Amino acid sequence: MITPAIIDRDYVLYKKYQRKQQLLERYPFQLYLKAQGNCFHSGKLSPGCETCFYRPYNKDKVKTNTVSVHTGQVCNVACGYCYYDPYREDSGEVYHNIIYPYLQQLYEISLDPLYDIDIVFYNSRGETLKYLWVIKEASDIIKRMQTNYGKRIYSILYTNFMLANDAVLDFLKECEVHEFRVHWSASHFSDKVMDNIHKAVEKGFTVSIEEPSLPECGIPLINKLDILEEAKVKHLNMIECQVTKDNVKYLKETYGQTHYMYRDTLWHLYDNGLVYDIMEEVLQQNKSFSIIDCNSNVENARSDAHMYIPEFQDPLQSKGLSREYPTDLNVDFYEWNKT
Repeated sequence: MITPAIIDRDYVLYKKYQRKQQLLERYPFQLYLKAQGNCFHSGKLSPGCETCFYRPYNKDKVKTNTVSVHTGQVCNVACGYCYYDPYREDSGEVYHNIIYPYLQQLYEISLDPLYDIDIVFYNSRGETLKYLWVIKEASDIIKRMQTNYGKRIYSILYTNFMLANDAVLDFLKECEVHEFRVHWSASHFSDKVMDNIHKAVEKGFTVSIEEPSLPECGIPLINKLDILEEAKVKHLNMIECQVTKDNVKYLKETYGQTHYMYRDTLWHLYDNGLVYDIMEEVLQQNKSFSIIDCNSNVENARSDAHMYIPEFQDPLQSKGLSREYPTDLNVDFYEWNKT
């Protein structure tokens, strides 16, 4: 199999460290480092990110429990960089081995008063909004849990948002979905999807944009930051693209001359610092939404990351100042949960 050229993981981590350090010195009051530098973001974290950022380093500090609901396999678009099997389908085996077991797991959890769920993720290997019946089944279970145990559960749904018309949004409101994580570039940044985002915000949903940190997805975003601000998007999450047998040919043909792949827990395409370029633009333009570096080291929870990079030098500490890390996630989420 022909792949993009391979680069050493230690080198990638060090290059990331250098760029983070530069940004931290330029924007000491806007950027935050957690999990030994692997969680790097401006603004507050979206609910659900905390467990990913903290799990490998501070297990005793994780305050949220999450569960996923896998809705299906089929997508309504075909992105070349998609790391799933392009010929996947919803066979009887998929229903028997994937979809129903996820619902069964959620139901069993709902019967256990000792299992304290805070966040539910609706996701798929395709387009989540093609599977409204699964969302309905899961939401009914979640509603019973909220009634039985006297708490509220935050629900996040991954989608390209192409199917999010008024009727679907009203349905999802009844299912008590709270946040959408939208892959806008899947529709080639269509105006229709942005109209759907505006409608969702008007109906009281939180909308985050979540994109692969690839030039075809990230570079157009630099010219669309004003659009995200106008739409009242809350968070922008940039994620390095995973490399699998299903997208490696496309990535080789498209980025083989300019990009390298490296092995973390999984194989990823190094973005050459694109996420930090976008982060700097967001900070320079003083946008209200947060931006998060969802790099592979965070995603894959490598607890030994600190062995490969130096300690971050905090420019505030060198001036005798202390860094106040934002607590908006914990305060907002848990106060909301009590009500």
